[in-house]
Amino acid sequence: MKFKQFLKNFSYAFSSNLISLLISAVIVFIVPKIISVQQYGYFQLYLFYTSYIGILHFGWFDGIYLRYGGLEYGKLDKQKFNSQFVMSFMLEVVIALIIWIIGVFQGNPDSRFIIEMCAAAIIIMNMQQILLYILQGTNRIREYVLITIINRFVYLGGILLCLVFQWADYRYFVYSDLLGRMVTFGLAIYFCKEIVFTKFNGFDFPEMKENINVGYKLVFANFTSMLIIGIVRYGVQFRWGVKAFGKLSLTMNLSNLMMLFVTAISVVLFPVLRRITAEKYNLIYRHMRTVLMVTLFSGLLIYYPVATILSLWLPKYSQSLVYMGLLFPICIFDGKFELLVNTFMKTLRLEKMLLKINVIAVLVSILLTIFNVFVLRSFSFVMISIVLILGVRSTIGEYYLQSKLQIDLRLRMVEEWVMTGLFMIISWWLPFPINMGVYAVVLVGYLLLNYRDIKESIFYIKGMV
Repeated sequence: MKFKQFLKNFSYAFSSNLISLLISAVIVFIVPKIISVQQYGYFQLYLFYTSYIGILHFGWFDGIYLRYGGLEYGKLDKQKFNSQFVMSFMLEVVIALIIWIIGVFQGNPDSRFIIEMCAAAIIIMNMQQILLYILQGTNRIREYVLITIINRFVYLGGILLCLVFQWADYRYFVYSDLLGRMVTFGLAIYFCKEIVFTKFNGFDFPEMKENINVGYKLVFANFTSMLIIGIVRYGVQFRWGVKAFGKLSLTMNLSNLMMLFVTAISVVLFPVLRRITAEKYNLIYRHMRTVLMVTLFSGLLIYYPVATILSLWLPKYSQSLVYMGLLFPICIFDGKFELLVNTFMKTLRLEKMLLKINVIAVLVSILLTIFNVFVLRSFSFVMISIVLILGVRSTIGEYYLQSKLQIDLRLRMVEEWVMTGLFMIISWWLPFPINMGVYAVVLVGYLLLNYRDIKESIFYIKGMV
C-alpha cells in the first residue's frame, strides 16, 4: 500500500477523531454541569459496564480481524462471513437475555436499569463491532470513520435535547448513547449489506472454531487491559462510593481525550503493516515512536489551561480536578502501548505475550488497589497508581518488542519516565501559570536533547510519501 493512501486514510481517521474529541469535550463540559454528582456517577457506571461488553464474543471477532485483516473487501467470501454474522447474533441474543434476567432481580432500581440497558447494548455494540472490524481490516476506513462520526453526533444531539428540555436524569443520557449506537449499527449493516443480506448457507462451526482459536488470546488481552484501570475504579467505588467514582471518571475522561489522536493512527496502521515486509518494522517503529512521544509530551501543555477553566466551570468538581495533574500523563504510557506495542504485537502475531503482559499489569493493579483501599486510603495514590501501572505495562511490553525488532531504546524509555515524573511534580506543587511555564522549559530541553532523532524521523516519514 502506498504511503499516500495511508495518509489519506489517516486524514479520514484523524478528522473523525478530531470531531469525536470536540464532541467528547463538549459532553465532558455539559453533562456534569446539568446533573448531580451522584447522577453523573450512575451514568459513568453504565459506561464503565458497557466498556466490558466486547469480551462477550470470546475472541470470535478478533479472530476474524486477525485472520482477514489486510484483504480487500471485494475478495471476501460473503457467505462465509454471513454465517459468522448470523451465528454470532444468535449467541449475543442469548447472552443479552441472561443479563436482562439478572437485572430484573436487582433490588436497587438504578442497578436494575443499568444492567437492563447493558443487556440491550450487548447485541447492538457487539454486532456492530464485527462489521466495524470487517471495514477496518479491509481498509474501508472512510466508511468506518463515517460510522464513528455519526455515532458521536447522534449522541451529542441527545445530550443537547436533555439540556434544552432540562432533563436532569442520567437515564436520558443512557438512552442517547443507545440511540447513537442503534443508528450507526444500521449504517454498518448498510455498508456491509453484501455480507449481512446474502443467502444464509448454514452454520459454519469449523470457521467459528478457527476464529475463536485465533482471537481468544487477543480478546482476553484486551479484557485484561481494561481490567487494569477497571480494578482501580472499582476500588474507588467500593471505598469512596458512586460520587467519588463519578469524579474519578470525569478526570479520566479528560485525561483520555488525547488518546483519540492515537486511535486515529492505530485504526489505519494495522492493515498497512500486514501488507509490508517485516524487515521494515524496526525502522517504522523507531521513527513513529519518536514522532509520537514528541506529540504526546507537547500535548501535555493542554492540561494547564484546561484544568484552570474546568475548575471555574465545574466548581463542584474542583476538588477532584486538583488530582488531574497526577493522572493526565496516562496518555503517555497508554498512548505508546496502544499505538506501538499493541499494534505491532498484533501484526507479529504475539497475542500470547500481549496477554501475559496485561495479566502482569492486572496483578500489579490488584495489589496496589488492595493496599490503597484497606491500608493507605489515599485518593492521591489512586491517581499515581494508575500512572505507575500503565507505565510498568508499557515498559515491559516495549522492552520485549524491541528485542524482537532488534532495536535498543532503553535510554529513551528512561527519559520518558523522568519527563512524566517531572510533569506530575510540577503540576502538583506549582500554581497556574507558573507550572505551565516551568513545564514548557522542561519540554524545550527534551526537544533539544532529542533534536537529531526528531529531525531524522520527520525526514524519514516525509521521504515515504
